Amino acid sequence: MARTPLVFISSDQHELIDDRYVAAWALRATGLDVYQFEDPPVARPHPAERDWESGLRAADIYVLLVGVRYSEAAFAELRLARDLNLPIFVYRKAPRNDDRPDPRIEPQIEAAKVRWGEYRHVEELRERVSADISGWILGSFADKRSARDAAALSDSLASRSTLEVFTQSLEDRVRFERRLAEDLQSIMTVETARPLMSSLAVPPFITRPLDYQLERQRRLYRGDPQVLADILVHLEARYQIWLQLAATTEIRWLLDKGSHERYYRSAGSRQGGLTADQAEAQIERTISLIDTFPLLRVGLQKEPIPTTYTVMGSHSATVFGEINTPQRELSTQGIRGLVCTDAPTVLRLRLAFERDWERAASHTSREAVLRWLRSLK
Repeated sequence: MARTPLVFISSDQHELIDDRYVAAWALRATGLDVYQFEDPPVARPHPAERDWESGLRAADIYVLLVGVRYSEAAFAELRLARDLNLPIFVYRKAPRNDDRPDPRIEPQIEAAKVRWGEYRHVEELRERVSADISGWILGSFADKRSARDAAALSDSLASRSTLEVFTQSLEDRVRFERRLAEDLQSIMTVETARPLMSSLAVPPFITRPLDYQLERQRRLYRGDPQVLADILVHLEARYQIWLQLAATTEIRWLLDKGSHERYYRSAGSRQGGLTADQAEAQIERTISLIDTFPLLRVGLQKEPIPTTYTVMGSHSATVFGEINTPQRELSTQGIRGLVCTDAPTVLRLRLAFERDWERAASHTSREAVLRWLRSLK
């Protein structure tokens, strides 16, 4: 059964009890589940002191909070988290006045070779935990780890949650294109999946003319003819399905005003980037889509949108990062995308989209969007 990713919070219980609750609240607010030892226990088939082990083995992410006291239990949990190959985050609270941290703490953290940082108060912890872990889920695999480490972390997260992780490996790129094409095709046949709501992820794909899309892939994968052939098949299928959707389904499309302006106005300014002619073609293509499909509703988002996502019925696809340029060797570093079918997470994205849509005042005026697009030429 689908479930939300689970975060295990560890610390010395007595010293940082308030901090534990603040961190748990921040993580639950982002749509994640949290294991806290203080939570009311359900029926326990084993002694209480063993509950932490079963909770940690079920977790997807491990968070350790440390202050000045050394907790044997907390560092036992850290060692198990390392053995389980969980993504680990350590936050150390800055000492107050003349407090001196136990000298055993720092060597343990340094030896673990994990992500860690300091915080001064619970509000700072709340902000850091929320931003760090959400950002890690969206971008961690580009952190210069080895291909083996990246694959292990990817497998660890994907096998324990409903987040399906796609890296930048050639095989995953094909798998990701196939998955998106299949998902879009399913929208065509499932009445309850409508309306399809999208922010950024699909439109830049479809606003590039198909010939340009295909040629771009040929440049990227010219050294891997079989991968190229597979990608082109799925990419063209996704392109055609999207056009069918645009003709039959209400699609709400938010454009990030600032990023699009930078994208188009930088055309021709760097080698390997968008040429002036390609920018012109993409602008014309976008105008044509808005004119052609009356069910395509467009709004301008003035605030930056931190990532790109598509909400399609009962699931969402989150896409971020860039495929390496043709001048660089493709590797497994970085992440290509996530697909999530967890209902609470999809609902959270859907509600966030609705709020963004309501803030985009210009969505009521198709002509305002068209005037803005023409001004970019």
